[in-house]
Amino acid sequence: MHQVSTPNPLYYRFINKTGCGVTAESFSAKAMATALRKLLDQPEETRLMGKRGYKVALRDFRWESARDELLGLYNDLEAGNFLPRKLHGEEYR
Repeated sequence: MHQVSTPNPLYYRFINKTGCGVTAESFSAKAMATALRKLLDQPEETRLMGKRGYKVALRDFRWESARDELLGLYNDLEAGNFLPRKLHGEEYR
């Protein structure tokens, strides 16, 4: 479950925090190709990224682990707070 991401700040933080992929330096096709080439040129590191991504998915993206975050978001919205306090474990206020 390794991934290549555009330089979106949320994805960039996630990939750097979890070590499950690489981030392209820009939104260009050339930058994405360079990031993909990095994965192809380092098969052992890519395999490890995939293992880390799989563990993250099992830990963070299951109903049991997402329930409290989702309910917190609903509570924020109900209280009129349209920007969540936390998203994927990170503070946004």
